[in-house]
Amino acid sequence: MRAEESVVTATATAALAIALAGSFLLLWSALGHVRAFDLLRATIVKHDVVPYRRHRQIALALVVAELTIGGLVTASWLVSGAPLVLGLAGQAVLYTIFCGYAALVLRSKRSVACGCFGGESITWVIPVRAAAVAAATTVAAVAVPPGASSAAVAALALGAALVLRYLPRIVRTPEGTHAT
Repeated sequence: MRAEESVVTATATAALAIALAGSFLLLWSALGHVRAFDLLRATIVKHDVVPYRRHRQIALALVVAELTIGGLVTASWLVSGAPLVLGLAGQAVLYTIFCGYAALVLRSKRSVACGCFGGESITWVIPVRAAAVAAATTVAAVAVPPGASSAAVAALALGAALVLRYLPRIVRTPEGTHAT
């Protein structure tokens, strides 16, 4: 294998691992949202972005989207060794929406909970994380590497999911407080 092919394969593998991590996060988040649906709805109310009468519908649509897209990407990878391009495209769009929504909330209200995984406040890490997953998912959609169903990709994806999940807690300012 030439050096250029190695770089492309390594990049595609990393993108796939991050995309799979993104699908794991969607499922993880959806399960939390199903368990605490009223908390999700209340969080959306506090964000003050969508009309008040639509909070319940938006919360329900979010849970359905997370379960559907996260499940489709994960299941297709487990069954065929390569996620469906349609699922990856949907995931890239969903994470792009998350990025824009979090940036909008961050710009207008600095001290509200994100709603992704509980009570973490929205910081700049949230939209950056969403943008990174959207970008990696887009790369994975156009360049799924050979051997995509390997245990190495699964291990990378699980590790990336944990890092991405806890990234807002990991990133801190020099004073020891959460990054804003």
